[in-house]
Amino acid sequence: MGGALAEIFLEEFYEKKAFGIITTHYSNLKVLANELENVTNANMQFDERTLEPLYKLFVGQAGSSFTFEVAQKNGIPFSIINKAKKRVDTEKVRLDQTISKLQKERSKLQRNSDNLEKQKSKGQEHLESLQEKEDKIQLN
Repeated sequence: MGGALAEIFLEEFYEKKAFGIITTHYSNLKVLANELENVTNANMQFDERTLEPLYKLFVGQAGSSFTFEVAQKNGIPFSIINKAKKRVDTEKVRLDQTISKLQKERSKLQRNSDNLEKQKSKGQEHLESLQEKEDKIQLN
């Protein structure tokens, strides 16, 4: 019920061309924000292994709340987590799992990109070093 009310608020703000930031765990708001032309999803990034916040904002994609993963990490018994999962709409769980998977893939791609950038930099340094050596040899 709260999600439906929040969705109406977002639609009202949108119609009034209001500017603001809405933080939420409601999947329906994430979907609606993705459908509206002048609304952008964003999320705060987490380390997917430790579930610790990275304090980095990623604009352009909704985020996962990692609700059940964080609960498990904090020692909440599996029996309670499973009861909670049963109360959540299956589609919402699937959406959150998909978002979570995308965030993990994005983090992996970012790490790969960072590693490639470091290798490129090292390669450039090596190339410059070889060029200097070649120049010295040609002078002699």
